[in-house]
Amino acid sequence: MTDCMLFGDNHPFSLRWTPKSGRPIIRTGGLHRISEIGLTVRLREPLRHEDAPHIGDPVRAEAGEFHGRHLNVFHGTVVSVNASLLRMRFDGQIDQVQRRRSPRIPMGHQFARARLIGDASERYFVVQPVDLSAGGVRIKHRVPLHVDDEFHLVLRLSKTVTVTPVAKVVQVWDHVERHPGQHPFGKQPTAGYVSRARFTEISDRDRNFIARYVAAMARRAS
Repeated sequence: MTDCMLFGDNHPFSLRWTPKSGRPIIRTGGLHRISEIGLTVRLREPLRHEDAPHIGDPVRAEAGEFHGRHLNVFHGTVVSVNASLLRMRFDGQIDQVQRRRSPRIPMGHQFARARLIGDASERYFVVQPVDLSAGGVRIKHRVPLHVDDEFHLVLRLSKTVTVTPVAKVVQVWDHVERHPGQHPFGKQPTAGYVSRARFTEISDRDRNFIARYVAAMARRAS
C-alpha cells in the first residue's frame, strides 16, 4: 500500500461506477485526501442526481502511479457523496496494471520548447520534461494547458539530435514546487502545472531516436 500512497494533492483520478440505470458512469477529479482505509476525490464537475452513486454502491478509482510506471486501481464502496466530493472505503483489493506500450525514463533537469497548436501568436514557451517514451511525454510548465490541447514539442536529446513531435494532452494537474532550503514562510513557492501527453504526430526518425535514447538511459541507470 505504501507505493500507492505516493500521491500529491489534486493528483488526477478517474472514478467508475454503474447506477441503477445500468449505464456505466466515468467521472474525473483530483485527489482530496487518501489514507490506509479510503480516499476522497474532488470531482471536476458536479454530479447530476440521476448519475450519483448511493452509499454502499461499489466504485472503482484509477490513478497513474506517482512515478508513471503503471495504473493503480482501487476497489471499494461509496461512503459519502455530494455535488463535488466522493468518498470511498477500500475493500482491500488494489490492482496495478501495466499500461505502457513503450518504456519510459525520467529526464532529470532538462528543458525544451513547446508551441500550442492553434495559438495565433505562435509563441514558444519553456517546458521541463519529467519523463519520456516513444509514445509520449510528461512535462512541467507555467503556461496553462487543457485536456485535448495539442502542442509542438522541440526537444534536444543530444548535441546533434533534436526531435519535434506533436503531442496531445491527456491529463493536467496543478503543481506547486518548493525549492530546497526555501523557508515555508519566505518567498512563495513556484506554482505551475504537470501534463501528460501522447504523441499524435511523430516521424519514424524521431520515434526511433527517442526509443534508442530511452534504451541507452535505462542501461546507464541499471
